[in-house]
Amino acid sequence: MNTSKVSSSSYRPAELYIHLKAAEIEMDWRKVWDSMGLENPMSFMRSRNAAIRQEAVEAIGQKVRDGDRIAQSVKNKEQNVFGNIALEKHLRERTPVTQLVAMPSTGPNIEITTYRPDIQIIAHSPALSGSKTKLSTMTTVQSSFVNTKV
Repeated sequence: MNTSKVSSSSYRPAELYIHLKAAEIEMDWRKVWDSMGLENPMSFMRSRNAAIRQEAVEAIGQKVRDGDRIAQSVKNKEQNVFGNIALEKHLRERTPVTQLVAMPSTGPNIEITTYRPDIQIIAHSPALSGSKTKLSTMTTVQSSFVNTKV
């Protein structure tokens, strides 16, 4: 009589988990602004706002002076007061505009941090029935980051 023992097995596929983290990019433009003699954006914004306010106050003052002049011209019967005011306004606003374009001597400081993906593999041992052999499950974890400065 043949009494051979037959064992059966079942297969469970390995599980793969991948977690990705986006790269981080930081740029420092201060050296570029300094090399061109420019203010940083916040200082520029504050000085520009102050200049715009000053221009608005001056424009309002000019409107008041023009109104006073028109009132005075009605009293003195001055001829062509509106033409004179328009000519003076044209001469006042006729200022040459010079725009210089400069290239910075240095580039921005760029720091890029990249991360390797976190990969986890869980391999399941086959289920053997009728066998005394025990197989263990293998787990692999890999995680790290790379810091790159340009």
